Amino acid sequence: MSIPPAPTLLEARLVSFCDRLGHPTARFKLSSAPDSYVALQSLAIGPADGATLRSWPSIPGLHRLHYQCTDDKTVTMRRLLGMVRGSPLIEHLVLENIPSVIEATSTGTPISLPHLRTLGLSGTSRTEIFLHLLESLA
Repeated sequence: MSIPPAPTLLEARLVSFCDRLGHPTARFKLSSAPDSYVALQSLAIGPADGATLRSWPSIPGLHRLHYQCTDDKTVTMRRLLGMVRGSPLIEHLVLENIPSVIEATSTGTPISLPHLRTLGLSGTSRTEIFLHLLESLA
């Protein structure tokens, strides 16, 4: 499902459902046009797969992000952190259902999130993934 530019939108909640195999029934593709979501402050999206992250735009004014992953091998640490990197004003970040198959390899320079007040991480039993995410969010 392509999400059109909405430069005046302040808050969005994009919800899909999973079929009995755990695959999302809708795939979200956010617009990559400049300033598509320039006013967006709060976004909840999911469950969403790695294809959603592949085309994730920069949303510089975002303060709240709740991203629910699918248990799919196309969700990568690099893509998750790239999503966060484009929103330096984030205060509340929840990453839910982080796949157990995700790699915990180095992704470069830590992301500076000086306004971060709330961090919620769930979905994997692999401690090294949580530790890597925490280390990446300086």
